[in-house]
Amino acid sequence: MGIPVLKIGILSLFVALPVSVATSCVAEESCRAGSLGSASARGEIILAQANETKSRARRGDFDAEGQVSCAQERGESLSVCKAAVARGGGGDAAVAVTFSNGFTRYLYFEDGAFVRASTTMSGSGKDIDWNLGEGLYTLRVDDQRFELPSEFVLGQ
Repeated sequence: MGIPVLKIGILSLFVALPVSVATSCVAEESCRAGSLGSASARGEIILAQANETKSRARRGDFDAEGQVSCAQERGESLSVCKAAVARGGGGDAAVAVTFSNGFTRYLYFEDGAFVRASTTMSGSGKDIDWNLGEGLYTLRVDDQRFELPSEFVLGQ
C-alpha cells in the first residue's frame, strides 16, 4: 500500500500513516498535523515541495555559493571547501560541499535542523553529530567534518 496523496489546487500533499488532519499551517512549506483518535495516533502531512531543495541542489539550481570549513578524513585539519546552497521555506536547505579533490557531499536541513547527508562509498550519511551555536553549524558526518555559517544555510 502506498502513501495516500491528497491533491489541493496546485499542491500535492502526502499523508504519512496513521491518517491525520492538518490543524495548523504557518507557511505552505511547514504544516503540522493533528491526530485523529487517540494521542498516540500521530501523523504528519508532508508537502511534495519538501524534497524540492534536494532536487534543486542535485541539478545545480542554487540560491548562494561560497566557502565553508571542512575536513574529508578523520584527523585532518579543517580547510576551505566550495559550497552551494538550495534553500526552501521553513528552514529547509540542501548544501553541496565540494572538497579539494572534487568529491561532493550533500548536507540536508529540515526546519533549521541538520538531518542527514548523502550516502557515499565510505559512509551512509546517517552517522551524524551536529551542533548550532553562535551562528555556526558544526557537523560530523561519518569521518567528515563541516562548519557552515547559519546565515549561509538559511539565508537569514
